[in-house]
Amino acid sequence: TYFLPLVNVIGYESSVLSAILLAFIGGLSAIKFLKISGGIISTRYLRKRTWPFYFTLFIISLLIPFASTRFLSTCPDVEGILFHLVISLPSLLIGISLGTFSFKVFERFHYLRFILVFIIILLLPLIELYRNPQIYFYNPIVGFFPGTIYDEDIQIDKWLLIYRAANLVFFRIVLFFAFMIPKYGIKFKISVLVILFVIVPAAFSYVKPMYDLATDVNRLDRDLKGEAVTENFIIRYPEDLSKQTVENLVLHHEYYFQLIPRIGLSMLPDKIESFIFRDREQKRRLFGAGNADVAKPWLFQIYTEADSYSRTLKHEIAHVFSAEHGVTFLKLADNFNPALIEGYAMVLENNYDDMDPHYLARLAEDYGYKVDIESLFSGFNFFGNTSSVAYIYSGSFLKYLHDKYGIKKLHELYGDLDFEKIYGLSIDVLADDYKKFLSKLRYTTNSATADLYFGYKPIFQKVCVRQRANDLKAAWKYFSEEKYDSASVEFKRIYDYSEAYKALVGYVSSLDKLGDVAAAKDFLAVEIGKFEHTSFYFNLQLILGDLYIKNKLFSEAGSVFRDLSSKKPNYRYYTSALFRSYLIQRGHNYAFNYVTADPETKYEKLLQINSSSLTYASIPSLITLSKSLGKDSGVIEKLLNSKLTVSGDLSSYCAFYASKYFVYTTDYRLAKKFAVLSKNYCPGESKEVRDAQVDKINWFIKFGDSVLKKTVITN
Repeated sequence: TYFLPLVNVIGYESSVLSAILLAFIGGLSAIKFLKISGGIISTRYLRKRTWPFYFTLFIISLLIPFASTRFLSTCPDVEGILFHLVISLPSLLIGISLGTFSFKVFERFHYLRFILVFIIILLLPLIELYRNPQIYFYNPIVGFFPGTIYDEDIQIDKWLLIYRAANLVFFRIVLFFAFMIPKYGIKFKISVLVILFVIVPAAFSYVKPMYDLATDVNRLDRDLKGEAVTENFIIRYPEDLSKQTVENLVLHHEYYFQLIPRIGLSMLPDKIESFIFRDREQKRRLFGAGNADVAKPWLFQIYTEADSYSRTLKHEIAHVFSAEHGVTFLKLADNFNPALIEGYAMVLENNYDDMDPHYLARLAEDYGYKVDIESLFSGFNFFGNTSSVAYIYSGSFLKYLHDKYGIKKLHELYGDLDFEKIYGLSIDVLADDYKKFLSKLRYTTNSATADLYFGYKPIFQKVCVRQRANDLKAAWKYFSEEKYDSASVEFKRIYDYSEAYKALVGYVSSLDKLGDVAAAKDFLAVEIGKFEHTSFYFNLQLILGDLYIKNKLFSEAGSVFRDLSSKKPNYRYYTSALFRSYLIQRGHNYAFNYVTADPETKYEKLLQINSSSLTYASIPSLITLSKSLGKDSGVIEKLLNSKLTVSGDLSSYCAFYASKYFVYTTDYRLAKKFAVLSKNYCPGESKEVRDAQVDKINWFIKFGDSVLKKTVITN
């Protein structure tokens, strides 16, 4: 079992697995020892017969993953041992207490009663997941469950330590009463059972949110004090969000609500609850998933963050609407099938990074990232693929079925995962037809774009996942505190055992901050080859090119940027590489001064560059800096309104980028102008997305004022 994904090294996963096994074996063996002793255990008997057994059991559970880590991987093991001590060891003691209690309190069926209690305790947190706005939970047997595989960052923090200490105190009391109960009558026994296993858990469940061990709506209300009540939503958000951000939130929610097909919907409540977190750290602390926006269809709740709602909100609202067609107690797809759950939302969203999902699926087909459709929709194989591949194929395949057979059948499939019953054809036949459909699409694809979107490893194939995430968090903390010496040492250590992209970027960035640009350039120039044909290669090229400029190696820098712009993985990297090439052509000192400047100076230089005529490759950088520095949007408006014309795909992309910026600033008149312009010379894979942008802004212009007048905003 220790060779299952993520548990083949000592760490969080192996500790949780060991905790479950140790608690179960500990309880059963406690009953066995009590039966052998006739129910009477002396201190001498415990010392001679039971504790050596339990000690050996724990050491074996520790040594197996430790040996695997030490001899079969390069992962560190210190933190893994701490996880084992904090999670697994208390679980063994808890199992012993439960087994002893089952034997002492009940006259027969000791094993069966213990197993039932064990299962109830193990599954009890599911009530929290079902009723509360959270996907993490604390549990006596497993300690802590983060709730999602998207978050790699799990740490032994003060709350876990406090919780485990409370577990040990409570189950020591359980053990005490186990030996006390036989001395008293049935009334005492019933009273103890009610107090220990009804009143105390109920009271603890009530106070958990007060001590950050659970999250209910009241706890969210304490942290998210801003509220906007619209016709269809109750939106809660941090009270320090700007007025324009709140207005954007309101309009995006209401627009997507009316846009998504609501065929036969009868289950929606009067108001859908939407929680907008400040950032991923706040979301991780309160909700449990820092890196993923999520919906709970059965609660009609959505959880996003201020920086991501414009990209993910439509997808999450689609999940809420899917509850109408869900058949499980969670109102999810038949068999909880993740490909069907996410693919359905992708169909209604119809956008993946501003591109048609069909285009990206065709891209995967052309460059060796294809997946088997039947396998994708079987069990939980969705998670065995790179997330982008799984999402795109699920969405593209179901979009094909939606367009060909209609949304009604898609709704039927969501509630009954039987392709032959719903469509009259097996999934193999449907998949073959779908692949033929993809092959006929007239898209221009390239291998670099495929590597960018699909060159990731699934989490199950990553090295030292939890240890690496925790170490990186600590290293980036050093970096943010400007302790670059400590940061560089930590990043280098992490990279040595994991060869992780973020560790490489952190190490090189630390050397850069320390002024050792030559060492940073030399190290990255050697290591970058390890990331070729991955999603990370292109950003590393940008970093390496900038380091060449900082070392005044302009010929080498120009070669890197020409290679990147010729590959054109996407427009972000394409424009960045073109702009760097432009800087070098303008003058070596000019390029050096720009690349080494602070953000404020870069912003001023970009305005100067575009003062007489637009350098289109620089426009995305200018808009991004204007937004991040909080500059007056009127400057960008004056610059682009008079000068931006569309005559090719680059200027078309800049117009679209500008349109999204002016939606952000709530200048919908300008946003519409540039959205319409962006449709000229638009690549085929983005046509539907550009059309959708125009439709959205038209709706904002037509209905925005009336929607905002009906909205009650409280900060």
